[in-house]
Amino acid sequence: MNRTANILRDRLAPRTLGEMIDALIIMNLRMWHAQELFFDLDKLEALPCEEIIPLLTYTTRLNLLRNQAMDGIDARLAEQVQRRFPLPSHHSPKTPLTVIWEPT
Repeated sequence: MNRTANILRDRLAPRTLGEMIDALIIMNLRMWHAQELFFDLDKLEALPCEEIIPLLTYTTRLNLLRNQAMDGIDARLAEQVQRRFPLPSHHSPKTPLTVIWEPT
């Protein structure tokens, strides 16, 4: 019996850079669905506190997993670029490296 995959709930186990990018897209979808619950204030106000806390916990966990996915992509991409274009051992940069983009 074949089971249809559920991208909102199934465990992700990316191995390649492409799969890691796909996993990040899926994590963004999961975050979007989880956060949608917080935009309907009428429904949110109707929930008892003991139901809101698990939703906040779940959304926070998704955000942490999403951050890990971004970090994993960064690390894998840097590893592949360094492997493909290694710096010569005698190379030392004359100017310090500049951070082009840093998240706030």
